[in-house]
Amino acid sequence: MEAAKGEVIFIITRGRMYQTRATSSRDDGHRQRSTG
Repeated sequence: MEAAKGEVIFIITRGRMYQTRATSSRDDGHRQRSTG
């Protein structure tokens, strides 16, 4: 069970990292458009 729990946490963490990266890149796009 410990291994499974660790895997779940790892997947959730990866998902959060991906979400954050997507959000930040989207913000960068808006910023570039506004500035450009």
